[in-house]
Amino acid sequence: MSHSNNIADQKIRWFNAHTEACGYLNGLKEVKPSPGQTFKPFWTTTFCKLEGNPENPRKTYISISIANPKVVEILKPHANQLNMEGSRVFVTARISDLEVEPFIYGNNSSRAGQLGVNWQAKLISLIALKVGDITIDLKKETTTDFGVNANQSATNHQPQNSPSLFDLPLMVTLDKNEANFEVTKQRLKDSGYRWNGEKIAWYLATIKVENSDPAINEKRQALNDAGYTFSSNDNVWRMPTAPKQQSNPPSQPVGLPGRHHQDSQQPSNQRQQ
Repeated sequence: MSHSNNIADQKIRWFNAHTEACGYLNGLKEVKPSPGQTFKPFWTTTFCKLEGNPENPRKTYISISIANPKVVEILKPHANQLNMEGSRVFVTARISDLEVEPFIYGNNSSRAGQLGVNWQAKLISLIALKVGDITIDLKKETTTDFGVNANQSATNHQPQNSPSLFDLPLMVTLDKNEANFEVTKQRLKDSGYRWNGEKIAWYLATIKVENSDPAINEKRQALNDAGYTFSSNDNVWRMPTAPKQQSNPPSQPVGLPGRHHQDSQQPSNQRQQ
């Protein structure tokens, strides 16, 4: 009996390092092989990745090859806008294989002889897309760094909290039995989430919505539906703190010694904080 060593017959698992970032796409072009070349045609664009203060973000320009055919189909209808000078196609993108290639500036450059770098990556999915002032509905479910559905709603009537509306989901639920529960819980706290025992979920404690935000009405409605209240003192939306259960035992009735210890225990499903 022979055993096949063909890699196609083996189950391969990969270590993936994906990056999610916001920025602008510029250009959309199909690269086709010249006579004698054997590679398959593929699509390219340039991604201006933004980091830091939105008033003055750091910009990194990345040469992108689009690895997902579905992304190409999403972008094709907006090719004219992408290829315009000063493109205003804003995305939240998930990229992979981010790498840098060093080079030396040529003699004709003002930086002749200096070391430069070219950033390269593959675009594997779009989480949000905005063309000009119009937000495009991608009609897809995505996950966040916390491994939860970004479209998860706080109640049955709450609108979807997609990344195109909020940077982070308003609500996150955790399973105490998952392996990384404590680590994920700490990440939630560090990101501004607080435990709400009444709703039995983690909520963003405060959210600020600028008056200049083009989606201000949609965001206000979503926050109202989720149970947030607006504080005019500091112009932020807050999730009201659920009333804490009485931590001290109630007064002991006369003639009933020792029974209050059983009545003061907090339900286990409310103790995540």
